[in-house]
Amino acid sequence: MSDKAPELLEDLRYLSPPPPEGEALGGWLWLAIVGSSVVVVLAVTWLFWRQRRRGKHGVLSFTEGPSPQAKALSSLAELEKLLVAEQQRVFTQRVSDIVRVYIEEQFGLRALHRSTEEFLFEAAQSGRLAQAADDLLHDFLTECDQIKFAKREVIVDAMRAMLERAREFVNAPLTEPAQPSVSSRPQGAVAQS
Repeated sequence: MSDKAPELLEDLRYLSPPPPEGEALGGWLWLAIVGSSVVVVLAVTWLFWRQRRRGKHGVLSFTEGPSPQAKALSSLAELEKLLVAEQQRVFTQRVSDIVRVYIEEQFGLRALHRSTEEFLFEAAQSGRLAQAADDLLHDFLTECDQIKFAKREVIVDAMRAMLERAREFVNAPLTEPAQPSVSSRPQGAVAQS
């Protein structure tokens, strides 16, 4: 050990002293860098999630999924197994939800968690639906509400007709914008400025 002691002392002489406090990257600076990186990652994740939730494809989407129309038609086809009198309430709720989800995805209008009156007023004001589609939608959703809330009894033929009206709406032309309709405004609603 005595042979290596002078070499060790020689090696230690070449080491520089630690920098004075404040010159080195301290704990606070590293904490700030890591914290800001976490905030940036969370912000980007939140923005991506928000875009996806609104039905828009985010930047990271590599493949296109089925169109809103194709998804709605597929879901409506699955409903045919509920065309039995005992399932009228479930059928009516599902067919209404399918059409409302289609509207949200296709036109960007909030439909699923709004009342029929609120939604129809917004749809008429937006001009995003063709007039024929707007009229068809009004009749369809009104009938669904009568069955769901007034507990009106329907027969299988009426359920089948409702399913066909839903398909007709999903397949309706989307090009002619609707004109705002006073009849679509809910009673007691005040026009927003």
